[in-house]
Amino acid sequence: MKRLCLIQLLVVVLVSVFLFSDVQAMGLGAYYTFGSGSGTWTINADDEDEIDMDSDDSATGFGFVFDTTLAKDMLFNYRLGLGVEKKEYEFENDVTLKMDNFVFDNDFGFGVFRTPSIRFWLGPELKIAYGTGDADDLDYSVVSVGVGGVLGLNFNIGEHITLGVKSGYLLEYTAGYGEDENDDSVDHTGQDDLFYVNFAIMYRFNDTF
Repeated sequence: MKRLCLIQLLVVVLVSVFLFSDVQAMGLGAYYTFGSGSGTWTINADDEDEIDMDSDDSATGFGFVFDTTLAKDMLFNYRLGLGVEKKEYEFENDVTLKMDNFVFDNDFGFGVFRTPSIRFWLGPELKIAYGTGDADDLDYSVVSVGVGGVLGLNFNIGEHITLGVKSGYLLEYTAGYGEDENDDSVDHTGQDDLFYVNFAIMYRFNDTF
């Protein structure tokens, strides 16, 4: 039920972007991303003291991408990514938490270098994710919010195709809850650093320099 509600929310957001943006000029496509980093979690288990644990993190994902400015000679672009992500947290006690996440990425870019064939842009990014997974007989639900910076390059090929690459750094804040079949539970808060690279291919609609 939670996944269904999240999907419905993301659909509403995507439709709203289309309604309130200049639909006469835009780009649509698909992306693939991967990244890695490290984090620290503060864990509270039933009848136990708080403990801090470090983790090594990795993530891969794919999904749909929408961009308001791929080739136009305009300063600002907004890029929206909606997708799925597999993320793993490998803890120092040899326990690995494997998550399946729904991801909502928001890039607010500024094209500092613009030509008919290349656009170089940079700006802040906001990432929101929700997922479920398992580790050490616990079923987990985790929410994360990431903030950071991103650099991007658009390679505009002909009148309609854009190949894009972006790379960024995110500081992600997480909160989660886990429970096993005996109703033993654990919750956590934490943060992790993520460095990532993202590749995209998009089709441009009336978006030319």
